[in-house]
Amino acid sequence: MAPQAFAEQNTAVITGGASGIGFALANKCAKYGMNILLVDNNEENLSLAQKHLAEKISKDKQVLKAVAIDVSNLDNWEKVKAAVEQDFNGTPVHISS
Repeated sequence: MAPQAFAEQNTAVITGGASGIGFALANKCAKYGMNILLVDNNEENLSLAQKHLAEKISKDKQVLKAVAIDVSNLDNWEKVKAAVEQDFNGTPVHISS
């Protein structure tokens, strides 16, 4: 059983989500039925990760989006905030990897 933060329909914002630990966490969140916003600075890997996860989610119940930014630039976080406000309901769980 997943912790309540990882409940179905909750939103996970995962930085470094295109590879490694972040991608593994995104897969787990997809399995739990969560909505996912992947954030990474590598556009190619991000696109591949998004395509992979799109095959694992329930498209009628889950939302999957990706934002390519450099998270070390604070101004770029406005793009993440805008994506969360536009495409997702509720307060997201933020996972940095």
